[in-house]
Parts: sequence; C-alpha cells; structure tokens
Amino acid sequence: MLPAMMRRFFLAAAACAMLGGCGFEPLYGERRDVNVVGELAGVRIAPIPDRGGQVLRNFLLDQIKPRGTGSGAYTLAVELREPQQEIGILRNDTATRIAYSAIATYTLADAGGRRLLAGQSSSNTTYQLSNSPFSSLASRFDSRDRALQEISVDIRNQLAAYFLDASRKRQ
Repeated sequence: MLPAMMRRFFLAAAACAMLGGCGFEPLYGERRDVNVVGELAGVRIAPIPDRGGQVLRNFLLDQIKPRGTGSGAYTLAVELREPQQEIGILRNDTATRIAYSAIATYTLADAGGRRLLAGQSSSNTTYQLSNSPFSSLASRFDSRDRALQEISVDIRNQLAAYFLDASRKRQ
C-alpha cells in the first residue's frame, strides 16, 4: 500500500514540476507586470437594453467588478439578441419545449473611444413548457439566467486574456 501512495506522490510532484516549466501561469494571480483584477475593475459596463440586457449587465458587474466601481478607464458595450424556437411540438401544434439562445456581441473601448477588443459570446439552453403558466415562466427565466451567466463568465475571461496579452506587448 505504501509504494502505491509514494508513486502517486512522485507523480503529483512530477506533474507540478512539469507544469511550472511549461509557462503555465494563473490568469488572476498576483504578478509584478500586470494586475488583471485591477484592469477589470476599470471597465465601465454600458447599459444594455431590455430585461435580458439588464440581467446580463448585472451578471457582468458581478463577474468583472465584484468589489464595486472602478476608474472607468474602459467602456464595455454589449448588444444582446435572444432568439427562441419551439423544438418540442405535439400533434395538436402545441409547443412543449423551447430552445433559448443568447448571443452577445461586445466591444471594449478605451477612454478616448478607440476600440481595443471586439468579440461575440453565445449560449444555448432549453426549457419545458407546462400547463402551469407560473411554472413555464419560471422555467423560461431560469433558462435565460443560466445562459446569460455563462456569457458573462466568457466575456470576463476574454477581457482578462486581453488585458494579460496587452500587458505583455507593452513590455
């Protein structure tokens, strides 16, 4: 039993040593050359129209600025589209399942309005319709929230990668 534990220990130690040598570095870790969390805190998120846009903006605020407002050195503008399609249909043409998609097109600009980064993020979910209007509405909102949460994480990761890459280019 002891040799198996020792083998696992040495394999884990070797994996850690190889990981350190491959150039791996944490995205949000403390570094001398860039503070990704600080750069993210400087992003002002422009209002996004409609209720889905408000929900996405709140998720983005939670992801990008968890400690509150920052300097506003950058502006993130997001356009959100939310197409839906009936995918489960009974013989009497009654929909039973809906496919919900959220597509966010975003642009990061500096304080002077110069576009620094543009991209798109999307997520797809489905929800079930039921005989209860409240249950159907709750399923719809939950589906929307899951998709928009996923998009907010993806946009945060794209911004963080941009700030890390931009800091390396400045050096």
